[in-house]
Amino acid sequence: MKKLIIIIMLLACGVGFYWLFRPNIYLFEIIGIENNQPIEASSSIFIFFRNFLPDMLWAIAINLTAILMASKKFPVFYIYSLIILPFLSEIFQYTGLIPGTFDWYDMVIYLFVFLLCFNKKIIHLCKKNLNNLSVP
Repeated sequence: MKKLIIIIMLLACGVGFYWLFRPNIYLFEIIGIENNQPIEASSSIFIFFRNFLPDMLWAIAINLTAILMASKKFPVFYIYSLIILPFLSEIFQYTGLIPGTFDWYDMVIYLFVFLLCFNKKIIHLCKKNLNNLSVP
């Protein structure tokens, strides 16, 4: 339960930073939330908050969710599908299949979070789940 609360908080913080700094994203248009006075990114820290921190928080939340799913013995297909979701989102933005602005930095952030923070744990749990499958 504690992990789930952390995941929800990370997602909420990511949404909050987007609302404060970049309220013109498609997500807010869908749910009808407006912010007519976003914070201007006037320094390096604010540029980091505007451009990178929300994606980093969401990537951490996705990887924590994958770890949680693996520990609960979800099928490996669902775990890996969740992990590639942010990459697919960027690719779909690039190709115009979904609205948004493709950004290579977002792809790097997703890869960085996965490779440096969580991949060993996820892979270990997925292998453990695969090894526990019994063949009838």
